[in-house]
Amino acid sequence: MWLLQRLLAPVGFGVVAFCYGLPFAALRLDDPTIHLAQTFSGRDLIIGGKSRPHMEAMLGDPGAMVVLPSSEIPPFLGGDGVTAEAQPVFMVAIVLVVAGLAAAILAGDRVRAIVSAVAGAGAAAAMGLGAWVFLHPAGSPFGLVEVFRFVPAYGFWLALALLVGLAVDGLVLSLRFSRSPAVVEAS
Repeated sequence: MWLLQRLLAPVGFGVVAFCYGLPFAALRLDDPTIHLAQTFSGRDLIIGGKSRPHMEAMLGDPGAMVVLPSSEIPPFLGGDGVTAEAQPVFMVAIVLVVAGLAAAILAGDRVRAIVSAVAGAGAAAAMGLGAWVFLHPAGSPFGLVEVFRFVPAYGFWLALALLVGLAVDGLVLSLRFSRSPAVVEAS
């Protein structure tokens, strides 16, 4: 049991860091004849980057959707991908994830528990704020038509759930350490 608790934080923060390579946010256009998505990874939101466009359209046969290559997506729909600027709140979140990972590997039990709770909760809050700011832009973002809607993608939800879990685990361990008699840690 102790080994599981010891490995939970470093593995958890490592998996969260990996999640930043997954799709984090998407611009979507859903219509009966067309489905278009411009997908950004977490890395794109941290340092800025281009989206990956994906379009399915109904051509000829009703009910049959065909995937179109990005070269056939019109520019007003972001055919070459759209560029997102670096999002400072996501930068704060990844710094907290890296701090949580470093503390989970290097620190003693009490410090690891406290830092996991603070880094997990702080990174989750930063990601939530970052998603709200990125997904609720004013006007027509990226110069695209205004029918797009912004949605979080599965990488965002996975990272957020892991961070909340790490924060709760760190909080529970911190409370357990605060109620137990003082133990001298071998660091």
